[in-house]
Amino acid sequence: MALHSIEKFKTGGELPPLVVLVNAIIVQAVDDYRRSLKVNDVVGMYECEKFFRSERFMLMTKLNGEWLINKIREEENYEADKLHEGSKEAVCNLPQQGA
Repeated sequence: MALHSIEKFKTGGELPPLVVLVNAIIVQAVDDYRRSLKVNDVVGMYECEKFFRSERFMLMTKLNGEWLINKIREEENYEADKLHEGSKEAVCNLPQQGA
């Protein structure tokens, strides 16, 4: 299933409200990540990847966060070397996890 077909999960249908909420959070994060990749928003990418790798994300879903990151990048034809030089500097200046 392509991630683009995730639209059907936004409505919820017969799902319990908590499942609908969790789905909405994850779908929003995927949408945010796609948008960040398209406009080369390094801080947005960092925040989304941080969420996808978090314990909170692992509690919400059985999806592997690294797999999801790679799948979205693949679908968006995104490669890390597309970053502009200024953006590479911005990545280096982002706070480290746990800092």
